[in-house]
Amino acid sequence: MNYIEIVNDVIQYIESNLHPKLCLKELASRYYFSPTHFHHIFRAVTNQTVKSYILGRKLSEAAIALKVNLL
Repeated sequence: MNYIEIVNDVIQYIESNLHPKLCLKELASRYYFSPTHFHHIFRAVTNQTVKSYILGRKLSEAAIALKVNLL
């Protein structure tokens, strides 16, 4: 599995588990990487940190929920 495939798999996992608390250490251990190495891989592929990606997705979901509730 190359790094792009790993990051795509991680993103699918994040999307499926967006509401439980996710952390870099947990995600890194799923692929047998150190948190530091995993951080570098994710950042190189997505140009953002794992934390900022998760936060952005949670904010997007919150904005959608607010919009739906206001209509």
